[in-house]
Parts: sequence; structure tokens; C-alpha cells
Amino acid sequence: ILLRLKSENHSFLWYIVGEGDLKSEILQKINEYQLSDCVFMLGFQSNPYPFMVQCDLFALLSNYEGLPVTIDEALVLGLPVIATNVGGISEQVKDGETGLLLENDEESIYCGLKQVFDNPLCVKQLKKNLLDYQFDNKNIINQIREVFIS
Repeated sequence: ILLRLKSENHSFLWYIVGEGDLKSEILQKINEYQLSDCVFMLGFQSNPYPFMVQCDLFALLSNYEGLPVTIDEALVLGLPVIATNVGGISEQVKDGETGLLLENDEESIYCGLKQVFDNPLCVKQLKKNLLDYQFDNKNIINQIREVFIS
């Protein structure tokens, strides 16, 4: 997807934070697709927030998730989220308001990223929507209790 966007002359910097079993495969693809000028693997970071606040978007493009804390952290930092609509992510991201929810396939992810790359006002509006974002821990705890009590 990133190779396709780059070949269409989209300018971006993509940072990958964390470690995992796919690290060597990802590094190989970065080199194979000649993306080392725009895709960077930062590895494990005990404090990723200084990196996150410098970004325009937070992407979580995953095959499966529960309720990822990283999305809540991004929203608290005022970062719009672009994510695949899996697991409980749709409970965290309001599509078109605090981010974009994408179907979990290559074409949908490409189109979602292309949409934000082609329309900088979209990202500005999403960020503006997040100015008053409040993480409602009490409400979340009450919802969890309801699940276990009922």
C-alpha cells in the first residue's frame, strides 16, 4: 500500500513503533520496495508519546484487536486514528469524527490513506474535532460492569 502511494508521488513519513515476530520481514519489504526514505522502524519505545505528538495521524491497521489502549492514547493526544474496523475499534473511533474506520482489506486501506493524503483539510478537521476529546474512564468502567453483571 505504501509503495503504491509513494509511486503516486504522495509524500509521507511512516513510523513503526514496537517489536514483534514480523520485524525482519518488514525490514526486508522496506528494502525490497525502496521505502527506507519514508518508512522507519523505531523499535520498542518505553515512551512513544514524544514520537506520537509529532505525527498527523495514528494508524492501527490490524487483523484483530480487542479494545486497543493505543487508540485511546492517540485520541487523548489529539491524534486522529485511521484503523481497520475490527474488534472493538468502532467503539473507540467515531468514523469521520475522530478518525476513519476502514474495512480490513488492501484496497480499503489504500483508499482511506489516499483520502487523508489527498485532503489535508480532512486531517485538520479531525484534529479540530479532538480538541475537546475527553477519555471517559468512568463511563467505560460502568459499561464493563454492565457486561459482567447482566
